[in-house]
Amino acid sequence: MRTATVTTLVVASLALLASAAAAVERPSLYFLTASGSVLLPVQPSRTLTPNAALYRLAVVPASLRHRGLQSPFPVGSKPIHLSAARGIATVTLAGERLTSLHTIPRLRLIGAVTYTLTSYPTIRGIQFMLDGKPWGVYDHSGRVIRTYHRGTASNPWLTACAPGDGCFSP
Repeated sequence: MRTATVTTLVVASLALLASAAAAVERPSLYFLTASGSVLLPVQPSRTLTPNAALYRLAVVPASLRHRGLQSPFPVGSKPIHLSAARGIATVTLAGERLTSLHTIPRLRLIGAVTYTLTSYPTIRGIQFMLDGKPWGVYDHSGRVIRTYHRGTASNPWLTACAPGDGCFSP
């Protein structure tokens, strides 16, 4: 009788640990708060594919909008394709407003997408494309920064800029 109780406790403990591990592995979605200046992680009720997570960032569910969360994508813009190879995801974007977006809104979009997609264990870096060209922020040499990782966009770079700020045109 005692062995059965110990076995039951061990099995229950292992199930609890497995459940906790699965919760940790469930990727988070990073939305902007109402002020637009903070990224807030939200754990979805179920595990989403990277494509579904990207779509959810662009089309915020009403329940999250009521909590004051908003999409990092400007009105009229959206992700149209996601591919991944060797740990790097390439996000293809669409929307005219993206070309003239200033640095800080670009960094917010880059940060939200980067943190969301790199919460998947198989994705460690993100590249952005718009109209068949690399998109993102530019260093002061005029080169677009190609690959973004967690932490890259946590603080805006002192040397980053965007065409909307008048520093470079892609």
